[in-house]
Amino acid sequence: MHKLEEPRVKDMTGPASLKKAEFQRRPPDICVCAYSSDHTRKSDHFDIISRCLLSIVKNTPPNFYRLHIGCNNLSPRALALVDWMVDRYGAVKYIGEPQQDPNGNTIFPKYPLMRKIYDATAADWVIWFDDDCYVSQCDWLEQLEEKINTTPAADQFGDHSLIVVSPEHKACWIEPADWYNPDKLEYRDFPDGRKIVAAFVRGGFYALSRRAIDACDIPDRRLVHNNGDWTTGMALTHQGFTFAHHLRGITIGEEPRRGIHEDKSCPNGQANQKRLPGRVQIHLNSGETFRCRQNR
Repeated sequence: MHKLEEPRVKDMTGPASLKKAEFQRRPPDICVCAYSSDHTRKSDHFDIISRCLLSIVKNTPPNFYRLHIGCNNLSPRALALVDWMVDRYGAVKYIGEPQQDPNGNTIFPKYPLMRKIYDATAADWVIWFDDDCYVSQCDWLEQLEEKINTTPAADQFGDHSLIVVSPEHKACWIEPADWYNPDKLEYRDFPDGRKIVAAFVRGGFYALSRRAIDACDIPDRRLVHNNGDWTTGMALTHQGFTFAHHLRGITIGEEPRRGIHEDKSCPNGQANQKRLPGRVQIHLNSGETFRCRQNR
């Protein structure tokens, strides 16, 4: 991608009604990415995959959503569950494509699969689940609809937090992006030096408006398997979108990270990224103050 001479700031002045959620009349797309590390019973993650998928269909009115399931290296029994949900609930199935990393290893990256799913969806709102998250209340979708409609300024909802990334990422990742706007870049001083700070919604679960997806071309086409949460947060912030915290009826699991732990697209690996510890306050350009949660 080329370095932009002028920031590509989209026109975000449309009426708030464009973001209104009417899930009975315009159902959202619920998208799940399911991943098996391998096909052994110990590592195919069938228990958490089934917990996620079954919690959605058991706690959501059937006519109020469309279900899209991304299958990333799924074991036979996990794939059989997905096929059953296609037959029983009309879910749409997507198969992740293997790739070769620079060392010749076969990998099953997350973000090309997410791109395939997002390109196939068209609803006003997309609700994303990683497979370690699940629905824990039967009125979760109604709660989300109410939150969206009572927070018209926000276009992404989920676990709202802050991320700190190393300044080296400005040149190698942030500045070359089509969404880059230098006026939105935020720096703060820390004991170990000056860092870039950005609001974002951490992965696992979120709801995102279609207009934000289209304006920022989410997910970033450079992503492989990591760094998507803060990259999305950066893109939304640089293009004038805002976030709101909302996890009512949703549980984010405590399972360890799975898959590729080094993003080969990004020269500096995982960007020295970290969430700020509790009781730290950061004042962003907007004038808002965010209080950060403890690292997990």
